[in-house]
Amino acid sequence: MIVTKAKPTDIPELNTLINSAYRGEISKNGWTTEAEILDGIRIDEETLTTYFEQKNVSILKCSNAGGEIIGTVYLELNTPKLYLGMFAVSPFVQGKGIGKMLLKEAEE
Repeated sequence: MIVTKAKPTDIPELNTLINSAYRGEISKNGWTTEAEILDGIRIDEETLTTYFEQKNVSILKCSNAGGEIIGTVYLELNTPKLYLGMFAVSPFVQGKGIGKMLLKEAEE
């Protein structure tokens, strides 16, 4: 697994990952599901696009050996503070240290 900075070309895959981690039937395979309390989507491609247009925003992604994005975290630097959000790990691989890896990279 490798953590790198996401690019605008990753938007469709990030969108799918984030929504699958929090909403819908797939999210019920993990512990981060909101499917029982909220309907609809968590994020959309248009919103993700605006994030990539902001200079103080970075999005990290964790990819598996096959190149599939399995985790992500949004970082917004407002010196001296760093806002962390949109933290998502695929429901199929939660509990395997991916979140810890993303948070470590976010701190660095």
